Amino acid sequence: MHNWFITEDLSKLPVGNRDYGYCYAVKIPIIQGISLIKTGATTMPRTRLRNIGKRETIFCVSPPCLNYWENEELLHNYYSQFRIPSRPHKGVQAELFNISLTHLFKTMPVLKYETKNRNCAPTKDCSSYNPTSTESLVE
Repeated sequence: MHNWFITEDLSKLPVGNRDYGYCYAVKIPIIQGISLIKTGATTMPRTRLRNIGKRETIFCVSPPCLNYWENEELLHNYYSQFRIPSRPHKGVQAELFNISLTHLFKTMPVLKYETKNRNCAPTKDCSSYNPTSTESLVE
């Protein structure tokens, strides 16, 4: 289950704060008809994703939580077979994956979103993600 906000409009993304963080996935068009997904974690989604954003980009942001780094690591490990290798001699592993947003949401593992009172809420089901539907919570 996944309750992520999806939009093509950066101004609709949460500004964020230092108390909570977010996981994100961004569709990055490479050439006509070919896209990669960049995943990551941040406390300031609008600022972070502004640096990535290009036209025809779709931004996906998780609910705010304290354990965003753990969720990011879980996603990276879960989709490791689709990871684009890092550039030679750069020493940093890429956070780019050769999957579609549809595949990401249909196969995403269950994530927990810890809050200050330590309630962990399982996410909402995103298996019905519609890539033409934006600016809504995936239902």
